Amino acid sequence: MAEIHEIDFYKGALWAADILVSTSHCVGANDEVRDILEHIPNLYSIVMQTPETEVHDLRLYADKEFPLGMNADYSSISIAPLKDFFEIFPMLDQSIDSIAAEVDSWGVIAKTSAGKSDLLIAGLLTEESAQVYAQSLSKQLELQRKK
Repeated sequence: MAEIHEIDFYKGALWAADILVSTSHCVGANDEVRDILEHIPNLYSIVMQTPETEVHDLRLYADKEFPLGMNADYSSISIAPLKDFFEIFPMLDQSIDSIAAEVDSWGVIAKTSAGKSDLLIAGLLTEESAQVYAQSLSKQLELQRKK
C-alpha cells in the first residue's frame, strides 16, 4: 500500500477544490471552495508545491492572493484593463485615457510560452493594485526560472 503524506492529502484537497470551481456553474460553489481552502494549513506553501494548472482557476475565482503553482508556463506577467470582469481589453495601440470609460476593472495577465495571454487575477479596482499583484507574481516566476 502506498504511503500518503500529509502534504499529498492537502494537494489532493486543492485538486478537489479546483475541480469544483472549474466545473461548477453555480455561485455557491465558491463558498464551498473557500470552506475547503480554510481547512488547509500553510495554504500558500501547499499552493507553491502544486502544479500551476491546478491552482490557476482557484486564484482567478476564489483567492486572488494565491501565489504561482509549480511549473508555471509563463514568459512574462503584466497588467491589463478588463471589460465584463474577465475579458482582456484589446489595447491595439490605444492609450488608457482613450478607453477609460469602457474599463470595468483591472487584471493580471501572463504571456504563455505559446504567446497566448492568460488571465491570472480579475476584478481589481485600480491599475495600481493590479501592478502590486503583477510584481509579486513576476518575482515568483523569476525564482521558478532560477531553480
